[in-house]
Amino acid sequence: MPWSEKKGMQSEKSLGEWFTPSLPAVDNYVDRGILDKKIFREFAQKGRQVLVYGPTGAGKTSMVLDNLGRLQEQYQTKYVRVTMTNETTTESFIADVANQLNLERDVQVIKTDENGQSIKGGLKILKWFDISAGVQDKVSKQTITEHYTGTDDFSVLENVLFTTNTVLIVDDMENLTDAARPLRIRLAEIAKNMSDDAINYPNSYAKIIFVGIAETAEQLWHDVQSLKSRLATIKVPYLNHDESNAILENGWRKSSLSSSEEQVKRATYISSGIGKVVHEIGQKTGHAAIDDETLQIKDEHIDTAIHDILDVNELDYEEILESAKIGKC
Repeated sequence: MPWSEKKGMQSEKSLGEWFTPSLPAVDNYVDRGILDKKIFREFAQKGRQVLVYGPTGAGKTSMVLDNLGRLQEQYQTKYVRVTMTNETTTESFIADVANQLNLERDVQVIKTDENGQSIKGGLKILKWFDISAGVQDKVSKQTITEHYTGTDDFSVLENVLFTTNTVLIVDDMENLTDAARPLRIRLAEIAKNMSDDAINYPNSYAKIIFVGIAETAEQLWHDVQSLKSRLATIKVPYLNHDESNAILENGWRKSSLSSSEEQVKRATYISSGIGKVVHEIGQKTGHAAIDDETLQIKDEHIDTAIHDILDVNELDYEEILESAKIGKC
């Protein structure tokens, strides 16, 4: 195919759409066969809570999002995703979830006795408001409709998830520190409660999906032992050769780039089955070809991609590539 600057610009734009090393793969997601079927069946089971775990770079979040898309098509579910960090606390978690649900949280403390007399302390009332409607303009007063009330944030959250048919994804559980153990316990408790209470919401597929590493399951079971029988634990391994090949072939084809079978196999071998690396090599190999003013991938373009990746991510990639080689989770 003759080179033109316009074709090069279109190809580069497509590379950014089909190869997403910094984001979960959605458009260029490859079906993972039996594993996808297993995950979807657990997602579609009412009252079933799920832990998806595996090594960093195995594509866990991509699998979750792809199968939740299918769940939405069949059962009209919604989902919100909250990513854990080493600074996440119970309060910041609740604030993040409420914000993603487009709800505003208000806390009131009732300090009157049965005779209406003021007393010390009192009962904390939590009100979660729907703030999606009622705003007319920047200077008008917002109309707020109360939807959910309770005395415990996690009980209110459970009610919200069930009544709105919403799945809560708690991603990167391994990032929670020892200081966040109270949050991890509350998450295990709400997951257990949602399994028990699902019978009261026969039309809802709401659930909690935890995404983490192998130790995540042990921590959740340790915190709330009765959760073990209610939690499906699904391990996601690194991509196999066929899956990696499919991602590269599809991404390059969608970007109007031509490649040989051997070039695809070489890029796959280098990636060691790590989804992030597959997408990075695919994208940067394409960039090298475009910089060379050609839409035909050459071996030297893969070499350039490898050098570019190591220059930018040397420490990060050295660790995850080594983990992939020894099969570490």
